[in-house]
Amino acid sequence: MKKEIKTNRAVSALVFKDDKFLLLKRVGEPQIWGPPGGRVSKGETMGEAIKREILEETGLSDVEILMPITFWAGKHGKDKLEAICFLAEYHSGKVVLSDEHEAYQWADVDKINKLSVTHSLKDFKLAQKIIKIL
Repeated sequence: MKKEIKTNRAVSALVFKDDKFLLLKRVGEPQIWGPPGGRVSKGETMGEAIKREILEETGLSDVEILMPITFWAGKHGKDKLEAICFLAEYHSGKVVLSDEHEAYQWADVDKINKLSVTHSLKDFKLAQKIIKIL
């Protein structure tokens, strides 16, 4: 009998302000930079999850979720993971970090290219292209 592999869902958001993206630095390992995001709770839509994650991790509530821009599926540990990355626009508010993160920055694509980040540089470049046509 085959063991059923659990599939988890996750979301993240490339939150932009002007020509920069919001990055958060994790407290725990790996201590790298990444956009707000996390797991989708049972009974929650992906849209609800990303709004919750942004609020929990940054304290920002005035962020507009514009559209999904990338999808990834694969193994994460022993489980399967399906992840959607959204494009979101910052409107107002002060970033107040949760205890999951120790720092934040607004970074352009050139700076992101020099950092250790959770997402591919291609994701940020795609977001940048979309922003230009919005």
